[in-house]
Amino acid sequence: MLEHLGLHEELPEREEITALVREGKTVRAIKVYREATGADLLEAEQAVDRLA
Repeated sequence: MLEHLGLHEELPEREEITALVREGKTVRAIKVYREATGADLLEAEQAVDRLA
């Protein structure tokens, strides 16, 4: 919903997750995202895909 309103939630681990994606470590990036946000697997996977 935040994205729909043009707002973005700050993600402290965003740089780490982005770096992991660039290194091809998508599974690790999803795990870090889930740990940081409490998101379920599908939500985390979609969020990491958007960062890629």
